[in-house]
Amino acid sequence: VCPICIYKPIQDDRIERCVACGQLYHHICSLYNPLEPGSLVCQREECQSMAGGQQQRLLSAASLIDTGLGKFLTSKVRGMLSAGHPIIIKVLADNWRRSNHPLTWQFPYRHKAVFAFQQSAGGAELMMFGMHVHEFGAQSYPANQGRAYVQCIDSTPLYGAEQGDERQALLTTMLCGYFEYAQRMGFSIVHMHVPPPTYADTYIFTSRSLQVQ
Repeated sequence: VCPICIYKPIQDDRIERCVACGQLYHHICSLYNPLEPGSLVCQREECQSMAGGQQQRLLSAASLIDTGLGKFLTSKVRGMLSAGHPIIIKVLADNWRRSNHPLTWQFPYRHKAVFAFQQSAGGAELMMFGMHVHEFGAQSYPANQGRAYVQCIDSTPLYGAEQGDERQALLTTMLCGYFEYAQRMGFSIVHMHVPPPTYADTYIFTSRSLQVQ
């Protein structure tokens, strides 16, 4: 069983063994780089010691830049899961963009990518929620001013001891938390501009084991 996602690897899963302890991990769970075969050393302290500390430690979610929106949403979801695994929400992208429409291209809007990270029982951090929003402020096309659009929402499946109702409550709290934050920032309307899923849609989290799919 992969100790990060708690799912048993099956035949078509991409898996790799830790060179120190032999534990099996999914590539996506361990962030294994297949271009460096035989290089996986898991984050267990004893494995890191056996490997001489040669494997570079990954950045943690807590080390990423704090933003007002990230801190606000993190405070909203603190302590919601009974499993007790902490959740940190960060804004990973915040930039100005312009539309491709010939009438509105000269009016910019603000794009934000909001992601939530959950610490697993094994100590690894899992990106478990993602949301892209477009915010139209005073510089935007007049008809769109004061509006925010939730363009895409996606989340990973349940992990470990999580409960389905807890996860749903968590996702709802994060989304409603953004609505509240947008209102505080002066936006009067928030649109849920999320299309229904189709085979053509890739969404955010595409690398999932066949068991989860």
